Amino acid sequence: MTDKTRAAVIGGVTLGVLSSIPPISFASLCCFIWIASGVLASYLYIRRSPTAVLMGEGVQMGALAGLVGTVVALTIGLALGFIFGESFDQLLVKMMERFSPQQAEELRQQLKAAQAQTFFQKLPGIILTSVVRSIIAIAFATLGGLLGVRFFEQRPNSLHHRPAPPGSGGTGKQ
Repeated sequence: MTDKTRAAVIGGVTLGVLSSIPPISFASLCCFIWIASGVLASYLYIRRSPTAVLMGEGVQMGALAGLVGTVVALTIGLALGFIFGESFDQLLVKMMERFSPQQAEELRQQLKAAQAQTFFQKLPGIILTSVVRSIIAIAFATLGGLLGVRFFEQRPNSLHHRPAPPGSGGTGKQ
């Protein structure tokens, strides 16, 4: 496994696992976890790279971390949904009752209607939600990969630092 792949998998698995844990997954709606996974992937790659990491590589790292993370999150999320679906729904309704009893009752009715559907009736919604969430997660992880390079790569690279012309006595920075 290459250093890029290893860093992206670590960032992606972090994204996937944290995005699958119900209380934390609500927080991931603000996209912090998705951005952090891209930053983590870039950081891990920068630490092991013998040369300066370019912004484009950060974009690649973030996108790959986002892709791995969405696969992990979907896998864990589906498994948890099958195992804890009804008890999680009840917990969600109880939490909603504290804020708005009327909305909690509406949520309860929606959940009952959803439970009455067969798996194949639910499948289009599951697919659409998964695709949209995956696109958003990959986009934010990609942003995180870009930010990771910007924040953590301190070495000069050939795009920003040119060698000084011979005899100029300059440092080569422009």
